[in-house]
Amino acid sequence: MQNVQTVTVSFARGEMEIDHQLDARQVQNELNKIGFDGYVKGKKTSEAPVRSFEGISLILSGILIGLGLLIQTSGVAYLPNVLYGIALILSGGRVFRSAYYAVRARSLDMKVLMSVAAIGAACIGEWLEGATVVFLFAIGNLLQNRSLARTHNSIQKLIELSPKEAFVLTDGDVRRKPVEAVRVGEILRIRPGDQVALDGTILNGTTTINQAPITGESIPVDKKEGDHVFAGTLNMDCSFDMIVEKTYQETTLAHIIELVEEAQDNKAPSEAFIDRFAKVYTPFVFLGALLLMIVPPLLQLGSWGEWFYKG
Repeated sequence: MQNVQTVTVSFARGEMEIDHQLDARQVQNELNKIGFDGYVKGKKTSEAPVRSFEGISLILSGILIGLGLLIQTSGVAYLPNVLYGIALILSGGRVFRSAYYAVRARSLDMKVLMSVAAIGAACIGEWLEGATVVFLFAIGNLLQNRSLARTHNSIQKLIELSPKEAFVLTDGDVRRKPVEAVRVGEILRIRPGDQVALDGTILNGTTTINQAPITGESIPVDKKEGDHVFAGTLNMDCSFDMIVEKTYQETTLAHIIELVEEAQDNKAPSEAFIDRFAKVYTPFVFLGALLLMIVPPLLQLGSWGEWFYKG
């Protein structure tokens, strides 16, 4: 796309960083065209698309396919195909739209393959097969999106463990300060019920810390002067002062979040191989299907309808 320099995607965070010279609305429109909902970070409004419609449309599609099968057994000729056609549109709307823009971008992906198969099935009167193929494919996409959403929510919960501000001791006074601005060597005061803002060591005081979010320990741990404390843990007992040993970007919690993101964003060797294989596989499938539809009828090996169906 013109005026777009680089695009970096983090599936774990559900974020996309785009270096561009476009209006934010143009970027959102382009994302919507390929089947994704997006908004500028920090500016989400109630107008943001709701994904619940996708789940509802799939449920309706399944019900319509089931009704069509029941009616078909009673011998009614046309009504089942009408129900299958509606189910095809409901479950395949997003797939067809993404396939259209993929073709415009001269890219043949699985959505294009599914769309061609479904539309081809409908063209030869196999409405049930077309609706079923798209319905199952849409279910797979929905499950994948739900999995990514759960991962995103888990990371958001980890991020929320870290306080946004810290109480810094400066010349005998306690001042609020954003955790990003706190430097190594500064002294923090942690009150009862507060979450520890940064990694460090207790200078004075004794308390009990709930370290479950970081270490997984089910029982709170007693802490005293000289003991280490982690960002994101909960002070359950008394106030204490601590000296900061790591900045916001270097804490144990930050490293955990980074590792989870890397595990989600970095593809396994087998997955990377499948992606490379798919770039070759999909065009060859199209070519093979076309040859199967054209060559045998030309050689008088069967009717056009028969080989079109097989293709």
